[in-house]
Amino acid sequence: MKIALVIASRGRPQLLAAVLRHWAEQSCVPNCRVISLSSPGDIEELSDGLVEMVLVGTAGLCLQRNRALDALMPSDTEIVIFVDDDYIPSRNFVQNVSELFSHHHDIAVATGKMLADGVTCGGIDYTAAVRMVEKYDAMPEEPPWVMVDRGGGYGCNMVIRWSANRTIRCDERLPLYGWQEDVDYTRQYLSYGRIVDTNAFAGVHMGSQGARSPGKRLGYSQIVNPVYLMRKGTMPAWLGIKIMINNVLANLRGTMLGDAKVDRGGRLKGNLLGIAHILLGRLMPEYVLKL
Repeated sequence: MKIALVIASRGRPQLLAAVLRHWAEQSCVPNCRVISLSSPGDIEELSDGLVEMVLVGTAGLCLQRNRALDALMPSDTEIVIFVDDDYIPSRNFVQNVSELFSHHHDIAVATGKMLADGVTCGGIDYTAAVRMVEKYDAMPEEPPWVMVDRGGGYGCNMVIRWSANRTIRCDERLPLYGWQEDVDYTRQYLSYGRIVDTNAFAGVHMGSQGARSPGKRLGYSQIVNPVYLMRKGTMPAWLGIKIMINNVLANLRGTMLGDAKVDRGGRLKGNLLGIAHILLGRLMPEYVLKL
């Protein structure tokens, strides 16, 4: 299958260069590798052959991913792999993506097996992430692929059957880190097939904190973005409510316990401001840019 790899990055040139070298070592190389940046300084000078397209423009995850999709048009690309710039793939990632989507035409979106996710533990350093992937690659292949339906793709590694509809784009009203943009984007493919978790391909998400939104900004988006998407119709009410409650409780608990790894206090302030704005009828995800 014709496969494109898309990586949006900002402010982590050394990490991006290291991650790109891992993608160059795949057992099956993507047909096109697109890097979408916010400035020329977001990338180091690379050896020839690591990428086919380097795009530079306005910062913001949704903006940068859309820029990459626009650059692929017109195209006969069938599959688009979106990964974060701090995601280390297993060696057969692309090969197994191709096989999975070739044999299972009912799948529209797939998220791979998470060997570890630094978002849940304050971050995983590069060396540790590489060791985890190398250990996984050295093990015998797992039993037949498992596929479990899920509510939406996970943005750090989500694979799209782009040939089903090449016009769908990320919502640019979700600025900066684009909290929940992955759910919004992938659920628009539900009419074309299943959204699944699978062990067909795998990797480690380092969860690096360097380019994420500051606490108050992220906390605001944790409340306002789900409500916006529920009203838009791309996020089920039960999921949006669950996400908001879990985040408020986590931020409240972290603030009380003095969590040093995450700015829980800032996030909680953002949560409260978001709630206040919703009660006042001010549902504007873009307001986060003013914080």
